[in-house]
Amino acid sequence: MYPEFIAIFVCFGILAVIQIVTLVLMIVFYKKLKSQTASRQIYNSMQSAQTQVQSNGVAFCLNCGAQFDAAHKVCPRCGKPR
Repeated sequence: MYPEFIAIFVCFGILAVIQIVTLVLMIVFYKKLKSQTASRQIYNSMQSAQTQVQSNGVAFCLNCGAQFDAAHKVCPRCGKPR
């Protein structure tokens, strides 16, 4: 066997290891990105549900947490303005 072949085989081995490490890192990054996207979708769905509740004429007092009609300008329980 020629000595040049040993160097070539070593380089091929190093390249194979680099490709495997790159593939594993890409899979880990994809899973993280997918989980973040899922959590964003959950957050966005929660925000849209809150928007729907408020657009239906329901408001919540920031002071006492009471739920009342959105047409009222003050909280009926504690009297704090909206």
